[in-house]
Amino acid sequence: NGTFAIDDLAMSAPGEDDIGAVMVMLGSEFGLIFANSTYLGAGDVGGVGEAEARFGNSLSVGNFDGDYRCFGVFVCFPVDDLAIGTPSEDLGAGNENADAGEVTVLYGVIDGFFDLARTDHLTQGVIFGSTAFDQAGDLFGAALAAGDFDRDGRDDLAVGQPGEDVGGSDRGGVTILMGAVGGLYDRFRFLAAGINGVLPGPQENSKMGLALAVGDFDGTGHADLAIGI
Repeated sequence: NGTFAIDDLAMSAPGEDDIGAVMVMLGSEFGLIFANSTYLGAGDVGGVGEAEARFGNSLSVGNFDGDYRCFGVFVCFPVDDLAIGTPSEDLGAGNENADAGEVTVLYGVIDGFFDLARTDHLTQGVIFGSTAFDQAGDLFGAALAAGDFDRDGRDDLAVGQPGEDVGGSDRGGVTILMGAVGGLYDRFRFLAAGINGVLPGPQENSKMGLALAVGDFDGTGHADLAIGI
């Protein structure tokens, strides 16, 4: 109503029809209203509905492109975006890279659901610049967490890939995608145990990135990232 923000609710059903789906229900001053909802499968957002892909296995919300809805001069609320993890998505020309994983990003709009024309489909191949990074069993998107790590007013996205080998077997890792004016991403960083000073040392089957959480754990005003190993 112009004086306070009303949140919406995203719910996932990764086993729906053995493919997966996400339902988004808009909030109102009367609470969640079922009539104000949309039901999205992979095909509805420009993807391919794939058996056992687990579309919606993980969800995370953030204002990745830094847009706001303002009422007057002093009252503004972020327009949030939704990241959807599909860790069992098969990739490659013949889907030979089983369970490589993918993340779909839907960008929110004022007075509506999402601008589906802007939808991002992010894989390791897209991010790192070569399909060679889309490896079987990586489970890219198994966990997601959003926070403004660099305090630029746009949220960033951490993506867990616990099946990443990193020179061993299922050592795991996390890719950080930095938010930008156009959305995710203008910079990225890959984190893995034992690489570039990340503790602890590498260990087989440790599955780094199986769980993620964001919070201001030290009270500095910066978002911090907890990574489950």
